[in-house]
Amino acid sequence: MSEDKERMWKRISEYLAEYEAGQVGLDMLSEAVRGIPGAMSPVDPSVIDQANDFAAELSRHHDLRNSPWNTPDDVGPEDEQELHSLLDALRSWIDRSLAFESRSS
Repeated sequence: MSEDKERMWKRISEYLAEYEAGQVGLDMLSEAVRGIPGAMSPVDPSVIDQANDFAAELSRHHDLRNSPWNTPDDVGPEDEQELHSLLDALRSWIDRSLAFESRSS
C-alpha cells in the first residue's frame, strides 16, 4: 500500500472515531468520506461510487438532525438504528480497504 493511501484510510478511520466521540459532526465526516477518491491515484471507480454513496447518506442524516424545519422528535429510533448501521458499514469498508491495500503492496 502506498503511504498516501494508508494515511488516507487511517485518517478516515480517525474521522469516524472523532464523530463517535462527539468531536466532529456528520457534515465533516461526510466531507472527509467524499474526499477519499481525490486522495487516491489511480482512482478505482468502485471507490468513487462507494465514497459518494456513504457521503450522501451521511449528509442525509446530518440534514435530518440539523435542518431548521426538523425537530428532535423527527429523528426516531429507526433513524438512529439506520445511522448506526451506516457507520458500521463505513467502518467495515474502511477496514476491508486497508486489509486489501496491505495485501496488494
